[in-house]
Amino acid sequence: NIGDRQRDLQMALLSAGQFDHAFKELMKWMDSVSSTLDEVEPVYGDPKMVEIELAKLRIVQNDIGAHQETVDSIGEEAQRLISMESGPEVQRLRGKVDDMNTAWDAIQNKAKQKQDMLEDALREAQGFTGELQDTLMKINDLEGQ
Repeated sequence: NIGDRQRDLQMALLSAGQFDHAFKELMKWMDSVSSTLDEVEPVYGDPKMVEIELAKLRIVQNDIGAHQETVDSIGEEAQRLISMESGPEVQRLRGKVDDMNTAWDAIQNKAKQKQDMLEDALREAQGFTGELQDTLMKINDLEGQ
């Protein structure tokens, strides 16, 4: 799949000593995921539609989880480079690691918030559907009398 190929490319870049390129690719991916998460909105009323949105979100969450190894590898490579460098290069690398960690935490938090929002919407939709069915049964009972 595309995610696996992208991770393989990032790992190969790190192995080839191309930290900056692997870092840029990861940050580009995180920006893309963040935008995708921004588009996730609850669909009120219909439990099936909310379940579909939850399933879509789970796919994104799986992709996020699959990138943990890449984040770890880039962080480890940055630490290795920091230990070998001095002066302004150390600050530049630390800044990149901080940016990466901030973006990583942000997409994980955003995914969790979207999951909570959709699960709340699902409970609400299921409750509403149950109440609606109860009301319809009462109406049918009244009409039958």
